[in-house]
Amino acid sequence: NLGELLAAYGTILVPEMNNGQLATLLRSQYCLTVQPLNKIAGQPFAIAEIETAIESALNQAGAAA
Repeated sequence: NLGELLAAYGTILVPEMNNGQLATLLRSQYCLTVQPLNKIAGQPFAIAEIETAIESALNQAGAAA
């Protein structure tokens, strides 16, 4: 079950090449804490962009703990 699997994580980072439809769907269907990472520029994500988003999410989680 996808909902049970994702619920095991505090925050779900969702990189998307659109306006965040998947993040919205996950949030509404499973009541999860979802952090969208959207890019609409037509270019794929650079690895560094995703790494930065992961580090930021981890830092926020660490600050909240």
